[in-house]
Amino acid sequence: MARKDTVVGLDIGRYSVKAVWAGIRDGRPTVLRAETLPLPTNKADSANIIAPWIKNMDLAKHPCVVGLSGEKAMFQPILLTPNDPRTIEQTAAIEVLKYNEMASETMIYGFSPIAINEGERRLLLSMSREAVVNETLAFARSLGLDVADLVPTPVALFNSLEASSEPHVPPFLYINIGAFSTEMVIGAKSGLMFARSFPSGGQTFTDSLMESNPQLSTSQAENQKLMGSSPSQTSAPLTPALTQVADRWLTELQACISVFQSLYPARKAQPVRAILAGGGSKLRGLREHIASQLGIETIHANVLPGNVKMDNATDLVVAAGLAAGGFHTSPVSISLLPNAARREIALKRQRPFWIASGIAAALIVAASLAGGTIEYLRMEKHLGIQQASLSRRQQLVDEIESSKARNDQICRMSYPVKTLLRGAPIIRRIITLVGEAKSPDDSIGMICDVDSYLSRSFATAPEQKTVRRDRRRTAQAPGVEEKTDTGFQRVIIEGYTRTPDLSTVKALITKLKASGLVASADLLNDDELASGQRTENSALGQRFVIDVKIVEP
Repeated sequence: MARKDTVVGLDIGRYSVKAVWAGIRDGRPTVLRAETLPLPTNKADSANIIAPWIKNMDLAKHPCVVGLSGEKAMFQPILLTPNDPRTIEQTAAIEVLKYNEMASETMIYGFSPIAINEGERRLLLSMSREAVVNETLAFARSLGLDVADLVPTPVALFNSLEASSEPHVPPFLYINIGAFSTEMVIGAKSGLMFARSFPSGGQTFTDSLMESNPQLSTSQAENQKLMGSSPSQTSAPLTPALTQVADRWLTELQACISVFQSLYPARKAQPVRAILAGGGSKLRGLREHIASQLGIETIHANVLPGNVKMDNATDLVVAAGLAAGGFHTSPVSISLLPNAARREIALKRQRPFWIASGIAAALIVAASLAGGTIEYLRMEKHLGIQQASLSRRQQLVDEIESSKARNDQICRMSYPVKTLLRGAPIIRRIITLVGEAKSPDDSIGMICDVDSYLSRSFATAPEQKTVRRDRRRTAQAPGVEEKTDTGFQRVIIEGYTRTPDLSTVKALITKLKASGLVASADLLNDDELASGQRTENSALGQRFVIDVKIVEP
């Protein structure tokens, strides 16, 4: 049965496929198992060979981290100037946009910060063409693999060897010699500082042996390369040929180191040890030849992550780095997995949790609905009782409000009568005074207070329902005293005159002013008349209205 805490690193090469199983032990990634599948040297359809092997190894049951060859990826160290306002993320995105414009093709990228000197901001940018990434992913998925990540093999090389090395401040040079290419990286605890790949590997030495002895087959030349002659053995017949090839290979390596030195000129940034990995590094005497040419200590990789030692550890370094990187605890994390594939993988990983969450949510909803239904029935019964009580109380409130509205209406209707009773003495004197002062030809149709004339006090306000709390506030409002009306203060005299120039009316106004009872008297404006305008009656004459203000006692 597949373990859910196991990740498989898969390094698919030209002549072999390496698979390494890794898990977390004592809080760090540890190699658990390793398998190798040799591939034919001819250009046969490798998928038909790899697929049955993957099925037999149950690789599809584990998440796999697939390696992308360094030949298909590009690495670019970038140094930000001190006054550069961009973040590392923004810098990486802008650099990729520049490459997209130059190549007219979309690039998939990842990056990792480099912390060498305090105050410096550096990063290592890794890019690959989208078509290459999609092709690699399609091939891996055609094999039935559950692809969890796509990592450049130089990054996996660094993560594997860095995790297996003792702590060090000066950087180390890590070299993976494959069949047709070589990958070299330089880095330390500060991060992966430099990565390059060049098209020269172990097959170059094999081809050199076959050219010098045409009778040798490829397999014979390979065996002789590993077990026979070497660049360090000058007495061997084939040593000059192998030495010449080794020197050409070293020239490529030193060219890459020169590029590194131009980017990191400080003495403390120069590598102090070289660690070899890959099948091409097994050439006898090559390690000594590299050490003599580079002038630094050179050793073979013999330990895998988790301090695991294996006989073929040199061949499994990259696959082990890929597997360890699946736990996201490696020194450098650079992924070239497209965002769409990343989201798809995340959804796939979260699917069991979503299903479990959905089931739990359904059970919670069902329990809530059952409890809610019982509570609803109980509350419905209780609310029915409360509703009946409230209905009776509301009916009583409506009756009280109706009675209060009728009382208010009676009070408003009785107000003119009370006003008339209080002002009766003044009205009587006004009537007497008008009767004595008016012209015999004029007629008086109405004498009343101004409110009655304008129908203000008779206007019935709309009935409003007030709550008991509002009535209590009104009743308890402090400092409000009811204003008492002492009688008529303004009197309206309306009549008709046959005098066109209203001379008799003016004479009446003059006599009213002279009586001592009237403070002022004048004709009422047209816009204040009860009918809105002055009218003439052929029988009675012209209408007039006098506004009389009574002298206050």
